[in-house]
Amino acid sequence: MRSAHTRRLRLTSPARAPSPRGASGACAVRTQRPPAHAQSRGGRGPARPGPGEAPRPRTGAGERIENTMEAFENAVSHGADLLELDCHLTRDGVVVVTHDRWLLRQTGHALDVRHLDFKDLPPYKSPLEVTFDPGHFATGTDRRIPRLDDIFRRFPHVPISIEIKDDDDELINEVAALVRRHDRAPITLWASFREPILRKCRAAHPAMPYGFSLRRGLLLLLLYYSGLLPFIPLGESVLLFVLPSIINRTYFPIPKGWAGHLLSKVVQAVAMRKPLLHHLQSRGIQVILWVLNEERDFAEAFAAGATGVVTDYPARLRRYLDAPPSPTPGAPAGPRRGGGAPRRPPDRHGAARPPASPR
Repeated sequence: MRSAHTRRLRLTSPARAPSPRGASGACAVRTQRPPAHAQSRGGRGPARPGPGEAPRPRTGAGERIENTMEAFENAVSHGADLLELDCHLTRDGVVVVTHDRWLLRQTGHALDVRHLDFKDLPPYKSPLEVTFDPGHFATGTDRRIPRLDDIFRRFPHVPISIEIKDDDDELINEVAALVRRHDRAPITLWASFREPILRKCRAAHPAMPYGFSLRRGLLLLLLYYSGLLPFIPLGESVLLFVLPSIINRTYFPIPKGWAGHLLSKVVQAVAMRKPLLHHLQSRGIQVILWVLNEERDFAEAFAAGATGVVTDYPARLRRYLDAPPSPTPGAPAGPRRGGGAPRRPPDRHGAARPPASPR
């Protein structure tokens, strides 16, 4: 799990009908002014805030052991607007929060969550290597794999993005049932790279906002380059997307080298188009980039037009958001980084707002 810092986070049901111009959105991560920084994951961090704003893609996985209650609490304490996590189902039907279904990397045991009862789940390793920061390790006193029900109870007002990796009807229905039980549909986001899974998620709980699948993301690019995007309805509320420059530098599911370098350049050229990102924002769709763990990445993401970033280091991101701007030699004194008045402490709860007008 990571935490996310964004401009003040707002999650509501997806808009049903867009206008050609685009209207204010249904599910958003927002602050009270344009962003300057980031979001947090698995305890990731926020987007750059403005006055009164709070600081998406694990649980502060670089500062505490990923996907533990301790990591989520650390992320929220540093102003994360959104908690990003993955869910799996145990043999006895308990929805648990863990990035991998196969537990070897996280626990040192070659076990499948689906083949274990909740009480038999092994603890996380400590220290545990940070996936998107190779060579760095997180430690903590809490090593337990938590239940999603416990996360919902502990953070009733904090927006949460739930990624479903497995095409598992029982898992999807159990997650939907928990969202209904805790009455938190407006602030709980469905996420999956796979369109068939995302369709099942939406059918299980249609009131929950949802993000773009990989297939829908490719369609988005096609519509943008064809000039048709302003006239096509979009039901998604969030675009969670990789920052291309990390592809050949940190972890990514392809080997580093010429292939990673080429992919990074192609994705940068094709997808990171400011007019596209600004158009999505004008329709109320949040653009959240992952997984960013260095200040140069935070700066790049916000310069590109992201409304939020996902990080393993919410405290690092918090410091970046709160830091005064670097003075330019000979330039007159100006506002703080990103403009605007000094920031107030972040809203730690990310409380949902009423649904906005349809896009």
